[in-house]
Amino acid sequence: MKYILTVLYMFFSSSGILLIKLGGDSLKLSFKENFSFNIGYLTTLGFISYIIGFILWQKILTSYNVSFIFPITTGIIQIILLILSITLLHESYTLQSIVGTIIIIIGIIVLTTGSIQ
Repeated sequence: MKYILTVLYMFFSSSGILLIKLGGDSLKLSFKENFSFNIGYLTTLGFISYIIGFILWQKILTSYNVSFIFPITTGIIQIILLILSITLLHESYTLQSIVGTIIIIIGIIVLTTGSIQ
């Protein structure tokens, strides 16, 4: 069950960040005359997704050692976001991002080749 929660956490966290990015600068807050607050639907979905990810993170922290799960999930989310930003947002990538991704993958392999926590 904890593996499913971990995968769901990574999905909701990365999709939340991607949706907030896709929503752009849609968050508007004004204090002129009357208070007004406007937010786009993609940004709202992103916030909801990110909050679901945060709630799942709270549960995951009780199932794993923090020193084990934090670098692994953070690294995988970084790789997912790099791939999604290149494919969906058409952002550019650099040699540094490729080298960094390789280093992250090596780090995840080193952390997981021992016993599963």
